[in-house]
Amino acid sequence: MPLFGPPNIEKMRKRRDIKGLIKALENEESDIRKDAAEALGEIGDERAVEPLIAALNDPETVNYAAKSLGEIGDARAVEPLIVALKDHSSAAARALGEIGDARAVEPLIAVFRIQYGKWWEESAAEALVEFGSVAVDPLIAALKDQERNVRGRVAEVLGKIGDARAVESLIAALRDEDLWVGMLAATALGEIGDARAVDPLSAAFKEGFLGAAELALIKIGSAGDPLIAALKDEDSSKRKSAVELLGKIGDVRAVEPLIAALKDQESNVRIEVVSSLGKIGDAQAVEPLIAALKDDDRNVRSHVAEALGKIGDARAVEPLIAALKDLEKLVRSCVAEALGKIGDARAVEPLIAALRFGVRKEAIKSLGEIGDARAVEPLIAALKDEDSLVRRKAAEALQHFGDPRAIKALEEVREKEEEKAREKAREKEALSKLATDWVNELLAIASSYPERGVWGRKEEHRVKEIGRDINARGGMGLMRQIHASFSGCLKARSPRAYQEGWSRHLDSLWDGIGDWQG
Repeated sequence: MPLFGPPNIEKMRKRRDIKGLIKALENEESDIRKDAAEALGEIGDERAVEPLIAALNDPETVNYAAKSLGEIGDARAVEPLIVALKDHSSAAARALGEIGDARAVEPLIAVFRIQYGKWWEESAAEALVEFGSVAVDPLIAALKDQERNVRGRVAEVLGKIGDARAVESLIAALRDEDLWVGMLAATALGEIGDARAVDPLSAAFKEGFLGAAELALIKIGSAGDPLIAALKDEDSSKRKSAVELLGKIGDVRAVEPLIAALKDQESNVRIEVVSSLGKIGDAQAVEPLIAALKDDDRNVRSHVAEALGKIGDARAVEPLIAALKDLEKLVRSCVAEALGKIGDARAVEPLIAALRFGVRKEAIKSLGEIGDARAVEPLIAALKDEDSLVRRKAAEALQHFGDPRAIKALEEVREKEEEKAREKAREKEALSKLATDWVNELLAIASSYPERGVWGRKEEHRVKEIGRDINARGGMGLMRQIHASFSGCLKARSPRAYQEGWSRHLDSLWDGIGDWQG
């Protein structure tokens, strides 16, 4: 029996007992060795470096020792950590990143070549990112490595470091024989955000070579010449894709080419052009979009209205008011919404008139957004509309007004809704009581005739009458509910009667009532 218990690592940690913790690194219990290694890293005393280096040879404590060596940051640990790295220690990779000694860059890149697992590779990648500019030149060189995994991971790391020195090499990597490497190169260029990458990424996107090129261009926020040139491509799908991407990028240099594309022969391309101009939001597109309100395609016209609403230029108000009389309801709806977004008081009377043109919900919403007092009475009238959604939209719109008339009308609506809720609650309570009465009466009849049922008896008429009453008050749903409750209670009270078919007997008696039995 030992005279002393195991060493108390927590006490030694608090007392900063370096000697005691170093001694604990040799304890026969692996948990004690791990805790001791961890405590030494937290304390950060350089006296622990050599003992922790020795602990790297212990398979059970290697990751704890490596982590602590990284926290201490002493250069003496670099070579031993590189050795531990080759033994697949992810903690060694992270520790080397924290120390930041250039000797570790090549060994960390070599991790991608060995491919011992995603977790190990990610640790090496994180460490290389920590190195920053020190690692850039070796990483650029590794973009030409024979192993695809090395090229891809290196491209990823270069993007996270964000050093512009890597741009030209990453542009070249867009044409890598491996598509995965090219995608990661495109993503990296987007992270770096250098304008030199715009045209190569645009070209890659135009050729349909890299989906990642789209996201990269959006991050950079610039439209390249190849992408703008794609607006004249013979393939309409390529024109449409280029237009969509130009809208996502939002570069104002694309506005004029997009305006020219408003005359594209394909309506689906024109729709995308209009949407992109709305996303970019440049005022020079307003007049061309106004002209496009007369496009032959109703979908184009509706998207034009949306785009003008997003841009919000007052020049569009009168043309949009005229478009409230468009023959297509879809267009009128979009026009009404656009006028609300622009918020010009000139639209109030036309929107009030539009309440009669089948765009009530959109016109109501826009009148609320504009907030002109002239709309109060028409909106109050809409509170009585037969369409519940219109009534709800009118109530929401009136909340934008501080007008006493609006406040009073909303209070009245609220009182009516509260009364309806109370009435429904009363009806539900009454129906619940009725349901109990119906079930009890059916059970009483069933208990009087447990074997033969009530065919030809006076109770037959009463059972059918109960079924018709239930159907009239709650339809098929309530009939099923009562039937299930009756059957359950009957089974609990009299299994024999249930087994002899009273539930099926009730089915027959109710046959033909409402939708019962189909």
